[in-house]
Amino acid sequence: MGKKTLLYLSLDDVVKAGALNMKKAVEDIENVFSLYERNEYFLPQKVVLRWGGEETEFSTGRINGMPGYIGGE
Repeated sequence: MGKKTLLYLSLDDVVKAGALNMKKAVEDIENVFSLYERNEYFLPQKVVLRWGGEETEFSTGRINGMPGYIGGE
């Protein structure tokens, strides 16, 4: 498969990429569903990092990561 890189996006990155353009967002989502139908994706399990244990999650928080790969363009 070759070398892959992981890109983390902040909220500002997502907005700058056009996430507030609903027409474009819907077009992109339709494209992703098309790739999904053709099995051109990889979506592993969600990653959860906690600052402490489950009992302190509400006071210290957690990070959810949803890595994935979508084929196509």
